[in-house]
Amino acid sequence: MKRILLITFLLFSTIYLNAQIPYSFSLKSENTSLKKGMLSDDTKPVPIGNGISDLLFREKLYMGTSRGISVFNPDDESWIHYDKNSFKGRNGITALNVDDDGTIWVATGFDTTAGDDELDAGGGLFFKRPADDNWTWIPQPVDPREGYDSTIISKPTTTNIQNVTYDLEIHNDEIWIASWGGGIRKSEDYGQTWIPVTPDGRKYDVLGYESHRGFSLLSENENIWVGTAGGLGKINATDTILYTFQEGGNAISGNWIIGLYHQESTGWVWAVTLRALESAEFNSISATPDGGETWYNFLVDELDDGTFARYIDFAGDSIFVASEKGMYFSPDQGESWNLLGYMIDENSGDRLLNKTFYSCAVEDGNRFWFGSSQGLIATTDLLNYKIYRRYVKHTDRSKPYTFAYPSPFSPRREQKTRIQFYLEQNSFIKAGIYNFAMEKVVELSENVSGVSAETGDRFLVWDGKDASNHYVANGVYFYKLKIGSKTWWGKIVVVN
Repeated sequence: MKRILLITFLLFSTIYLNAQIPYSFSLKSENTSLKKGMLSDDTKPVPIGNGISDLLFREKLYMGTSRGISVFNPDDESWIHYDKNSFKGRNGITALNVDDDGTIWVATGFDTTAGDDELDAGGGLFFKRPADDNWTWIPQPVDPREGYDSTIISKPTTTNIQNVTYDLEIHNDEIWIASWGGGIRKSEDYGQTWIPVTPDGRKYDVLGYESHRGFSLLSENENIWVGTAGGLGKINATDTILYTFQEGGNAISGNWIIGLYHQESTGWVWAVTLRALESAEFNSISATPDGGETWYNFLVDELDDGTFARYIDFAGDSIFVASEKGMYFSPDQGESWNLLGYMIDENSGDRLLNKTFYSCAVEDGNRFWFGSSQGLIATTDLLNYKIYRRYVKHTDRSKPYTFAYPSPFSPRREQKTRIQFYLEQNSFIKAGIYNFAMEKVVELSENVSGVSAETGDRFLVWDGKDASNHYVANGVYFYKLKIGSKTWWGKIVVVN
């Protein structure tokens, strides 16, 4: 079950099949039971963060966000939030899963420095049983420099630098993790010890073999499927098979496997397969109906420009795919695909500003949830939407009257920023964007959100382009917001 990945700090493009950098670094020893910071005081009925990287429905909706974990109970519409203090204060969520008994499992990561380089590091795993008040921490699994089991390990991983866990799975009472620099590992004792597992029969060497670098996992019947940077492994008690790209068809489309999912209604196994090293590989969704004997590739034409899928979930024969181009939906087991249209909140008029989706989940077949960098979206009919987006309402703050977020933002990555304000009465609204020399870049006056003339919290949108429709350069920009006869100023930072 794939619970990846692309939280805000995740840097697939910058770590694209590079070898793990062997710096010597380790977390200091700490108590494994956290004594405070269990539950956020925030009780707002929206996710704790707008970046929804993971979604999982298990009687409740579990969300991995840019600021922690949120849990939504559909029975009473209540929310519980676990903020970053639950996870050692600085860690981002890189993977999420929930056991059958309700135990929540989370993998974390953070940015750090090694020498003159800024790198990502594994922050370890956390779990919380339903009856527990606290989260228990498991340090990021590494190998000892000496005394490791040389019958299964050729070169040990001794650092948590570039050793981030991107997926975790529960399989037959075992905890499995897929990590970039730490490979595929399993624990039979709730994380006290870890055993490296390779899908190709060779001794563990993450520096030497792409197929030892882990990204995704799936527990399916008695099989554990392993997604790596060098192919897709299928492991069970009697056999190990590594599926790789082969020209001519009946194979996965690419050897970089960032997501794995099981469609229970049909028995199909689905994989997000990306081009890795071979020039003939291509991005798609690869699926098998018979345990790997036959492979089909979907969304090939849609993803032939280098974009890729990120997450998959199912409602019977219907398939939902979160991608960089939007939410794809197939009602007929992949025979046809539809790209869902522009999503606007049916009540507030709020809307999403970019088309990238990170995650999706199906709630018992009657409500569909989509995760983006700008909040959580819910729909029951794929036509009308509700957007759960976190921001500070002007009624909850004394100043400033207006603010822009996100800031910094990256227009060339299709990000946009909102100039937020409070509309007290029906008024003409416009904003001018100025560079550091106070030269006007562009005028905004037509992008007032949603139900235009109503009072309340409203916003204007800037896409980071000037009046000639060209992206502006990096730097500090100012906006002049005019509402009726009143004027306010604010600041925006552009970083591409």
